Amino acid sequence: MILILEALQKRLLENHPAGVPINEELGRRYAGYRGEQILDYYTKYLPLQKHHFIFHDLRLPISSEAFFQIDTLILTPYYLLVFEGNHMAGKLFFEPKQLIRELNNMEESFPDPIVQVKNQQYFLKLLLKKYSFPFLPSDAFVVITNPKSIILLNPDYKEVLEKVIRPQALRFNFELLEKKYVNSILSHNELEKISEVLLQLHTPDEPDVLAQYGLNKSEIIPGIYCEKCGQFSVNRIKRFWRCHICNKKAEKAFIQALIDYRLLISTTITNREFRQFFGVDSIHVASKMLNSLNLPTRGERRHRKYELSLVYLLSLL
Repeated sequence: MILILEALQKRLLENHPAGVPINEELGRRYAGYRGEQILDYYTKYLPLQKHHFIFHDLRLPISSEAFFQIDTLILTPYYLLVFEGNHMAGKLFFEPKQLIRELNNMEESFPDPIVQVKNQQYFLKLLLKKYSFPFLPSDAFVVITNPKSIILLNPDYKEVLEKVIRPQALRFNFELLEKKYVNSILSHNELEKISEVLLQLHTPDEPDVLAQYGLNKSEIIPGIYCEKCGQFSVNRIKRFWRCHICNKKAEKAFIQALIDYRLLISTTITNREFRQFFGVDSIHVASKMLNSLNLPTRGERRHRKYELSLVYLLSLL
């Protein structure tokens, strides 16, 4: 989602009405991603046993149209452990139905993350039951990853003391669970099977961001962006991609532009669409460039479409 928003931010006209909400959403996403990195760092150094699996950002189905997402899941033969990261700044006051955040003398209300993490536990148990796996006990914690936030204790909401922790407390709480759950329930093969099922069911979220912000594809600026000049000033000059302003060679910028196309326009591209977006006149040159990337294709001749794998394109940078 960060990659999508960055591409969108770059390819809209300056002072576009959608620019402000896009920048705000990007800021929230950056903060969330930073929180995930902190959570991942501390999870990595937990004293786990030999047979275990750690999953990050699992998005699993509740039904054909609904999903639930888990920031971090630890799967062991003894139990399941769910972590929900929260990177909010400010003063945080937990209530049974909401989280109140005070920041810059303003109060905001958010869904209670303790309830959220309990729902994740519940849906995960239902999912494993659906696939006839043995029942596993589970536990869950909300991990406040922003070191500058202040957790205000609520004596009327005792679960805050039990469920809301800092990253530094992960190891201590994990060791308590290791002593609590001592009976092995899953064999190594069952552990492997659950892992395979979870990975098969994982469905990354790729929302229609253009529709979300009321944008049309025609509003997306085509072309190749020069990071040095801050302009869409890279052209095909004498068999190379170069910025016509600073004359810098920019082969990777071509790949980045194709990634932007994949994120904002379509998961496939035709020769005609390539020429329109990249400003290439020659059908032959466009075919040569697309074929040089070894992209999977479907269809023949003018109906040929090149499939744009985001993972593969990112590996070319």
